[in-house]
Parts: sequence; structure tokens; C-alpha cells
Amino acid sequence: MKKTLQFWGLLMAICLTGWNVSVFSQTLYSGSKEVSVEDFETGDFSAYDWQFGGVSNWTITDVNPYEGTYSARSGIITHNQATSISVEWNVYVEDTLSFWYKVSSESNYDYLTFYIDGGLIEEWSGSIPWTEYITVVPVGTHTFTWEYNKDGSLNSGEDAAWVDYITFPPEEIFAGFTTDTTVICEDDIVLFYDMSVGPVTEWTWIFEGAIPALSSEQNPVVAYPNAGSWDVYLLVSDGIETAELFMPGYMNVSVTPEQAPTPTGISFLCASWGNSTYSITGMGGGVTSYSWTLDPTTAGTVSGSGTNVTVNWASGFLGQAQLRVGGINYCGVRGHSQTLLLPVTYPMYP
Repeated sequence: MKKTLQFWGLLMAICLTGWNVSVFSQTLYSGSKEVSVEDFETGDFSAYDWQFGGVSNWTITDVNPYEGTYSARSGIITHNQATSISVEWNVYVEDTLSFWYKVSSESNYDYLTFYIDGGLIEEWSGSIPWTEYITVVPVGTHTFTWEYNKDGSLNSGEDAAWVDYITFPPEEIFAGFTTDTTVICEDDIVLFYDMSVGPVTEWTWIFEGAIPALSSEQNPVVAYPNAGSWDVYLLVSDGIETAELFMPGYMNVSVTPEQAPTPTGISFLCASWGNSTYSITGMGGGVTSYSWTLDPTTAGTVSGSGTNVTVNWASGFLGQAQLRVGGINYCGVRGHSQTLLLPVTYPMYP
């Protein structure tokens, strides 16, 4: 709740002072729920959706618990019988499950067994005082089961098992998102995909430089009309806890480069001089390479794609050639430079 109030306070500041995402700390962090513990201190099984199995139900006892006042005790059974409790749990992030157990039974014959999704994880028998057990649980919906079962003969000790202070994997939530690309051109449309983890029910997005600037949709679609490096902020909630993610400069919006300057270099050639070199001053606007064209194509070829290239003249070419260049970035080429005229006047000598 505290984080939610902080967020709306920041949002109000934006509304009063104008758009300024810099009010947010440029950090990545998440909130999580409190650890979920079943300590049976309600005096019954009402805290969670417990299910009972076997011929006799487990009970709550106040005799020698591990912690607090109460613990859960196995139901009263006889030979070749079993009694169990189970609960279903959603695990959103791989984490540990722990609990304390105690056993008083015929050693190697009557067991307290622990199952996950019906698969046996561990079992204990004999005289065991309160002991902690910890196991890692993967992501997914799982059923945890504690069962006390007896073989066909003999009794020993109190013929029972106890469980107390079960710590379930926390129902953590984490904010996360992705897009197909983070490099776009002006006016491009971007689909944001929510990748948050956990039982998220609410989404609050803030898109710097985008239209719309705010969204409560899970997977919003926005447009970026202006070039720049823009921040993205996401706050998610499950109604109890919140998690937030701030990505500074996440979206990079480019413009098509401006017209390139006219190339410089020798502009009057004799056919006998061989190849010649040309260059331009480097361009801004995120230009990553250059597109050089020489017309007519029978005049020769251009070697290179940077700011300095070589024209390889075709043997025997005579006439006037035209050399142009354009800057290229993610958004393409807006337009080539003005033409540099290159007359070639004398025949090529072998």
C-alpha cells in the first residue's frame, strides 16, 4: 500500500508540473508478498484450503507444539490404514517450502510421508523430535500432502506424526515487460507485452514521449511521434502488494537521416589516371552506413560504404559520370546528396 501511495503522489506531480519522467529513480526493484506460514494458531484448519484423506482426519492439538500453541496431529488409524492432509499452492517463482515434523511410530514400518503432486519426496519413522525439513519447489501449481500410514502389524510409541509451522513459497510478484524491438522510427507503433510474474491483476504504465502517455491495459499499444531516447515505467499489483520496473532510455526513436553533403574529391579525370577516391563529412542522426551510387553503371563501381570510398573506373569508359551518397540508419535513406559530376575525357591506355 505504501508503494501505491508513493506512485500516485509522483503521478500527481507529473500532472501539476508537466511531463518529466526524471522524477522517478532510475532503478529496477520489485515488491513481494509477506511469507505465507501455516502455524495452525487459528486452532483449526481454516487458514488455508486443507483437504483430508484416509480413514481418519488429522486434528489440531495443543500438546507440545513446535511453535506457538497448536500443531497438526495425524488422525487415529490402525493397521494397513492411512490418514493425510493436503493443500494446493501456486508457485510463481522457484523457492523453498519448509516445515517442522515430529514422529512417534514403529521404526521402518509406520511412516510420516511427504508428497508433492503425488510423488514421494521424503519419509520418516521411529522416534524423531521436532525437526525442520526444507525442499525446493519449482514454478507451477502443486499439491503438498502429509500422510501417516501404518503397515499390517504392531504399534510403537504414540503411533502418530505431527506437523507445524509450514512456510510456503511466497506468492511473489515481479514487474516485467518486453517488446519486439526497442529501436524504431518516428510514428511507429509499438506493442508492449506484459511479462510480470505472479497473480497480477492491475497494470499502470507510463510512457515518456509516447501516445498515449498513460495506460492501465495489460498489453498496451503506443506510438512514438518524436525522435529521442524514452523511458518506460510499469507498476503492477495483485491488490495486496505492488512491484515496479523503471527502464530509462528503453525506447530509441530514430529519424530518417537528412540529405547528405555533396561528396568531395577530384572532379575532372583523364581516363588514364586509374581509380579515384571521394569522401564526405560524417553525418549525425544515428547514421550507421552510407549508400553510394555511380551513374551510369557502365562507368565503374564504388568500393566501400563509409565516409571514404574508391571509384573503380571501367576500362574504356568515356563521358560524364554522376556520384551521389546518402546516409543510412534504422529508418532507411531519406535522400541522396546533390550530384558530383565526374567527366572522364581521355581514352584508357593499356
